[in-house]
Amino acid sequence: QPLGISDEDVSSLFAMDRSLDQLKDLQKSDVNDFELIGAVELEKVNRLFDLFDTDKSGGIDFHELALGLRKFQESTKMEDLVEECIKVLDAFDTNSDEKLDRNEFARFIAHFAKMSDSKVSELIDFMIVTTALKENTEAEEKYVKSIGASDLYYWGY
Repeated sequence: QPLGISDEDVSSLFAMDRSLDQLKDLQKSDVNDFELIGAVELEKVNRLFDLFDTDKSGGIDFHELALGLRKFQESTKMEDLVEECIKVLDAFDTNSDEKLDRNEFARFIAHFAKMSDSKVSELIDFMIVTTALKENTEAEEKYVKSIGASDLYYWGY
């Protein structure tokens, strides 16, 4: 290897470059919530995104969002969680593809931290650990997966 750089080092540099590009894109947006997100937090948001994106499609759809958020809101009624997820998609799905991409998800997390008066890094750490360690119940998964496009339309999305 030239200069003693391993393949892993090269991969890390490319990943860091992609993260910096993503951070620049976020900071160009007209949403002030991104003042809260730095490069380290963005890497953590991307890790959380990967945990929510269970089908690895590159986007978090309604079902993945609902099941991901359920892990933090066990006492919330499922109907209320559905409405909350619809509001999140409506507010943050800026390209209207019915999914949150990485930037849209980062905007949501930054906004969520701001609204909950939490430090972004602490919130993300908590969410990553909780998402990784908690499983949804079979009943929760069945309920969320039973919601179809016509149901979402009924709720206003």
